[in-house]
Amino acid sequence: MLQNLPGYCENDAGRGLSERFFIGLRNNCKPGKGCDYLKNQQGFTLIEILVAMTLMVIGLFAVIGMQTFALQANSIANQLSVATSLAGEALEDISSSAWTSNGAAITNGTTTLPFDASTNYGTYTHQSAGVYTTTCTPTLNSPITGIVQLDITATYTFKGNTKSVTMTGYKRVL
Repeated sequence: MLQNLPGYCENDAGRGLSERFFIGLRNNCKPGKGCDYLKNQQGFTLIEILVAMTLMVIGLFAVIGMQTFALQANSIANQLSVATSLAGEALEDISSSAWTSNGAAITNGTTTLPFDASTNYGTYTHQSAGVYTTTCTPTLNSPITGIVQLDITATYTFKGNTKSVTMTGYKRVL
């Protein structure tokens, strides 16, 4: 059975497989000893090495390209998340207190939002995402009498383009 294993030499009959392998490497399996498992072994050619290196460089450039795209997408997602959060926060601020209507505007005593006009609700600077302006446009009696439709828009600039997120909420006025 040992004779069928690769690397078996008759004069190594009492040795383990790994021990025979390393002894064969040390002796370089001289001809005539029955060891032919290292026979005809050659190294890599220069062309094979160049082809392997070329494939590796192409793979690295692909990974670098994917990372660049992922970083850009992450930046866009961060800015969109901040804008959505600010619009939601403004909508909750406006919806949380009691508002009254005087026919031309709604007021809660400290803030007045005129109907049919955008009101700058606040400007917020996020450290990693830029400057955001939140505006509120209330519409009285929409969709029914006694209800104000609040359109909150968070606007920001990304790479020279103005982007915005709009949320719509409804508030009953007294």
